[in-house]
Amino acid sequence: MVLYLKSFQVKNIRFSSILQSVSVPVSVFLGIIFFRESTSLFKFVGIFLILLSIVSLNYKNTVLEKNHFADALPVFYLAFVLDNGIVLLVDPLIYMFWVFLLTAFFGFLLKPLTVIRSLKGRGFDAYRLIIVSGICCRLFNLFTYNAYRLDAEVGKVDTINNTQVFLIILFEFFILRHRTSLKRKIFTALLAYAGVILLGMR
Repeated sequence: MVLYLKSFQVKNIRFSSILQSVSVPVSVFLGIIFFRESTSLFKFVGIFLILLSIVSLNYKNTVLEKNHFADALPVFYLAFVLDNGIVLLVDPLIYMFWVFLLTAFFGFLLKPLTVIRSLKGRGFDAYRLIIVSGICCRLFNLFTYNAYRLDAEVGKVDTINNTQVFLIILFEFFILRHRTSLKRKIFTALLAYAGVILLGMR
């Protein structure tokens, strides 16, 4: 989570999605090795289409920043596979409780003064977005972990999760009114949708 959030401390957020999508082939490969997941042609074509759509959407963002590479560290890619193995043994709600509690605890141990200073003199409004983001993050993890519990393959789940970049496109289009490169955005969205359909096929 720290690496994931670190990758957003950049000017070009979309380029982070390309490096995040590298986790897909890694999780697919590890899923096949450790969980004996499927190796069907539909699966690999679907994954390829989604990766192609993500890269084609962001290929013009050529300026690399140091924090972009936070998503390229191996521990980021292993997280999905570890989550899958753990939630097959532990209830997702219990797992989430301890993981996020311990994350907060160790974060406080690393920078206690920074955490204390961040709490001083701030009203509820300052934390409204953090609360909403935290709720959405927990729901995202809960749905992902329950997908694993229902025997969803880690490679497929990771691939579908990477299509979140298209939610950013919808936000930019409807809220921020960014209407540039509309044809390319529609094409890449359709490409990703075709990939998701193929992932659902046997």
